[in-house]
Amino acid sequence: RSPALRNQLLHVDPAEFLRKDRGRTRNEGDRQNDFKNFFHYAEARREFLKRHRRISEFDSENLTYALLERVLEAEPAFRHLGVLCHQPLRQLIRAWTLLDNEERRYASNGATHLDFLIYNRVSKRPVLAVETDGYQFHKQGTRQSERDRMKDRILDRYGLPLLRLSTTGTDEELKIHTQLTELLQR
Repeated sequence: RSPALRNQLLHVDPAEFLRKDRGRTRNEGDRQNDFKNFFHYAEARREFLKRHRRISEFDSENLTYALLERVLEAEPAFRHLGVLCHQPLRQLIRAWTLLDNEERRYASNGATHLDFLIYNRVSKRPVLAVETDGYQFHKQGTRQSERDRMKDRILDRYGLPLLRLSTTGTDEELKIHTQLTELLQR
C-alpha cells in the first residue's frame, strides 16, 4: 500500500461511510472506473473499522458510533454528554400506562432497543435517541418499518427526541450537531 493511500485511509470521515458512494463523478461508459471506486471505498471502510471500537455486528452502527463520538468530543458544549449503545427501551420507561397493549408488549421485549442513546453524564437523563436505518431493511412497507413507527410513537409519548440516520443519507454529522444544539438551547 502506498504512503499516499495509507495517509488517505487514516483520515477518512465516518460520515462518508453512512451513505452509498453515489455522489462521485463517473463516466457511465467506463466500468473499470466503477471497480476502482468500489474497491477503494471497501478498503477505506475496512481500514477505518480496524482503527475504531466495534460496538455492533453491523458496520453501519459502528460507523454511526464513531461519528457520534467525534461530534461529542469536538464540540465543547457537548462534553457533558455521553453515548450508550443498544439501550433497552424497557429500561427507560417508568410510566407504562402511557402505552397501549401492543406498544407495551413491544417496548417490554428485551430485544427492543435504541441503537444509541445520548445522555447527560451529570444528570443521567436521556437527551436524544439515535437510530441507524439501513435502506432495504427499514424501507416503507416492511415489518421493520412498522416497528420503527411504533418506536417513534413511544418515544414521542415520553418526550424523548429521536434522530433517524439513513445509511444512504448525507450530512449526518451536521444533522447530529444541529439536533443536539437545538435540544441544549431549550
